[in-house]
Amino acid sequence: MVLIKYWGFSASQPCRTVLYVLRSLGIEYEHHEIRPRLDTRAEWFMSINRFSGAPAIEYNGTKMIESVAISRFLCSKYDQEYMLFPKDEVARQKVDALLDINACYLRPVFMNSYWDLKLSQICFNAPERDEEFTSTTFDSIKINLGHLDQIVKSNKKNHSLENCTSLSGSNKTLADVQIYNEVYNVAYQLEINLKEDFPYLQEWYDSFQNDQLMKELDQEMIISFDNIIKMYKEILDKQES
Repeated sequence: MVLIKYWGFSASQPCRTVLYVLRSLGIEYEHHEIRPRLDTRAEWFMSINRFSGAPAIEYNGTKMIESVAISRFLCSKYDQEYMLFPKDEVARQKVDALLDINACYLRPVFMNSYWDLKLSQICFNAPERDEEFTSTTFDSIKINLGHLDQIVKSNKKNHSLENCTSLSGSNKTLADVQIYNEVYNVAYQLEINLKEDFPYLQEWYDSFQNDQLMKELDQEMIISFDNIIKMYKEILDKQES
């Protein structure tokens, strides 16, 4: 079996998606935990991805970038049971559509929100946002969480599911993994309670909370963010001294 090399950091939602695929499919890999902005902007990493984005992998000497492209590749090579990426073309189109929705709509709102409202102030001494900006940002978050809630509700009805375990079809897919990681980050960082306003999304979310592998990745995310915040604070202290 080809040994895959992986570069990423677990605070990153896309990185955790690739890790979920690697681990859930039992793929042997060599893990390289890197630092955002420092390692990702270093010459050696930019030779892998000139856009400085993680994750990246190396397969049989070929460097690969972008989490969804990497995950699709890994599924096509190793997911013989089609556990994460369905074989049926119509079902696969639905998964691809959700992945595009995440990239175009969900991720820009969710990730920017907790950096704008919380992490930039902690890591870079950015000014606090005013009430209007904060309110507008939370409104955008809730609108998109509401869209997801309705998608889960519709999928549960269409497939007569007892539990809300997927955004598309009857089983978890790559799209569920990627979008869960986005929702987990924003809910954790901004302390958002899904249960009251988004009951179907909460049920879907809970299905991942009961997934042992995802629980491990969630904990790795927390540790990674703690380390990143510590790193940026040390850089700020040196700049101010």
